[in-house]
Amino acid sequence: MIAAALILIPKPTIYVSSLSLGIMGVALFAHLTKLGTIVQNDSGLLVILVTVFSVLILMYEKSQVVSVLRDLKNKFVNNEG
Repeated sequence: MIAAALILIPKPTIYVSSLSLGIMGVALFAHLTKLGTIVQNDSGLLVILVTVFSVLILMYEKSQVVSVLRDLKNKFVNNEG
């Protein structure tokens, strides 16, 4: 729910997309292994839609994602000492 609200704010878009993709990944894993794919007759449509749109947003914001990953890499590589 928080991720859905935050996706409307431009600045943290890639963070929120990553968050929702992670949440949906865990949800998808849980549904495929323990819960089953049909919950309340939705046929897993909500999980599929959120996953697809999260991936699409990350692909659309690819340059920003690469920049953030590069900054994280530099931060951790420079701090290894």
